[in-house]
Amino acid sequence: MAQASSEKELEFAIPPFTVELDGAEVHVTEIVELKGFGINTKFASLWVEWKCYRSPPFHLLFNSEDEFWVKVRVEIAKMKAIIYSGKDHIYQKVC
Repeated sequence: MAQASSEKELEFAIPPFTVELDGAEVHVTEIVELKGFGINTKFASLWVEWKCYRSPPFHLLFNSEDEFWVKVRVEIAKMKAIIYSGKDHIYQKVC
């Protein structure tokens, strides 16, 4: 996926792909570029697996690869905090 020539090009793999980040597996199932009506952004569908817990699929809007990874790290941190707090019922136990 390429952006305007003044911005750096994204170097994502073609979905679906899985990466390990902050001790979790991130499963990216789709990345779509949204353009038109003054909008130039990307939309990703993904889910996270950490310590035998799997998140429900969720979506992120982002403008650059750096922003995408920052938002994914925030989602991982939220997942860990929720599990540590004992409110893990929103996640599927997979082990």
